[in-house]
Amino acid sequence: MRKNYEYFFLPKLMIHVLVCIVFLPIANYSQQSNYKDQVNECISQYDGNKYSNRNKESANCFIGQALPSLRLVDTGNKIYLTDSLKGKVLILNFWFTKCPPCLSEIPGINQLTKKYPSEKVLIFGLCNESKEVVSNFLNNRKMDYDAILIPDSYSLFRDELLGNTGFPTTFVIDQEGIIVDYFSGGPVGSIATEIIVDKLSRVIDRLLN
Repeated sequence: MRKNYEYFFLPKLMIHVLVCIVFLPIANYSQQSNYKDQVNECISQYDGNKYSNRNKESANCFIGQALPSLRLVDTGNKIYLTDSLKGKVLILNFWFTKCPPCLSEIPGINQLTKKYPSEKVLIFGLCNESKEVVSNFLNNRKMDYDAILIPDSYSLFRDELLGNTGFPTTFVIDQEGIIVDYFSGGPVGSIATEIIVDKLSRVIDRLLN
């Protein structure tokens, strides 16, 4: 009886092993391909000609308009006046510490600070939380660009800049102080990193060349 069991079990075990050897690499490749497809699909959704109707209307309102004069204060109390930053490409990324899509973009924006010199491109992360909250966050999270504190930034979102959009939202302002691109929202995880790098790189490269 045991002998018959072994004759029955061993061939099935060998078949299982062969299936793992042959098909697991294919499955992994398929997962990677699906992931890249998801990234490309997400990126395509942020192309200017593929906005949702709501975002397209919002984008059309902002693009081509001059950035309002802003007084920006970072966590070290350094003050930036946007009117004095003309001549550089300016990136304004609105975020907050409990926003998963916002946090997912940070590694990508960190990459961009290394890719572009600050003499040509300035990147600011504008947060609507207190200095204590943001400082505690930065003690545990690497952020290679200036965290700007705007306690009333929600009203800035609602009334002056963003209308009905949400977080994260990023504006690209050219060397003349004109808003040339804008996009809002996004996924979480490493896909968000790839999207922010791809989207901003294309716009910045166009402005610098």
